[in-house]
Amino acid sequence: IEKRILLLAEKIYSEKKEPILCHIDAVYSNYLILENGDIKLIDWEYAGMGYPLLDVAMFGVYANYKPDRMDDLLEIYLERTPTCMEKYEFYSFIALSSYLWALWTVYKEKHGDTFGDYGREQFSLAQSYLSLSKKLCLKRTFV
Repeated sequence: IEKRILLLAEKIYSEKKEPILCHIDAVYSNYLILENGDIKLIDWEYAGMGYPLLDVAMFGVYANYKPDRMDDLLEIYLERTPTCMEKYEFYSFIALSSYLWALWTVYKEKHGDTFGDYGREQFSLAQSYLSLSKKLCLKRTFV
C-alpha cells in the first residue's frame, strides 16, 4: 500500500493548484458553535499548506462516513455536483488521510497509547479509497 499511496500523493500534488492553509484535524469536536451562530475552528497544531478538499476529506474520515455520505459531503461542500476529477481528488485525499492516521496510530501505540481497532480501520479505509480513486482514474472521464 505504501507504494500506491506515494504514487497517489505524487499525482495529486503534481496538479498546478495553489496550496492554502489547511487545518488537517477537522474532527467535529474542533468546531465550536458560538451563541451568536458563528463557527470557530480550534486546535491548529497539525495545520499546514494543502488543498481545501483535504480538510473536507478529513472531516468525513473523522465522522466515519460511508461512501454515499462522503459523496453527499463533497456535493454539499462544492454546492454542486462534483466533476469526476474533483471526486478523484476527494477520494485520493480520503485515502491519504486515512493512511496518515493509520501510521499516526502505530506511532502513538509504540509510545504507550491505545486506540483499539482505529489504526486497522483507517488502514482499511485507505485501501478502499485507493481502489475507488483508481477506478475513477481508469474511466478517464475527467471533466
